[in-house]
Amino acid sequence: RLRTAAPAPPAGEPRVRAGKWSRAEEDYANVVIDLFCAGTLPGCKSGESLRKVLARTLMCKRMRITKKFSATSVKTDPARRNAYHTSGAVQRPYQHVHLPSSAPTGMGSTGFKPAGPMSREDRETLTRARRLFLDNE
Repeated sequence: RLRTAAPAPPAGEPRVRAGKWSRAEEDYANVVIDLFCAGTLPGCKSGESLRKVLARTLMCKRMRITKKFSATSVKTDPARRNAYHTSGAVQRPYQHVHLPSSAPTGMGSTGFKPAGPMSREDRETLTRARRLFLDNE
């Protein structure tokens, strides 16, 4: 059976991302995850799930997030947990795909817990990562 490309979204609606993840998209996702876990990501409601936030931020379906950041790969792959960004978007090491211990069942159960405003350095890091992500669309 032949598959056809998905139709373009109606005018005025954003394109939903699908398929292979770009390096810029992974870097941006990891910055968002770090700030979410720290409780300093702006625009999040208390109790909102990490999966929902990532899907909204990365303009994709929640299942794409689930497939990329499964609970198994997050908790068992030390290379993912301890990698350093090398793209230039992030100036300090981030623990890739780090989920707090309060998320025993994975992405959907991680509720946002506000911890105050983000630092100036984190705001600049988030802005750089977002800019690179949007430039690579």
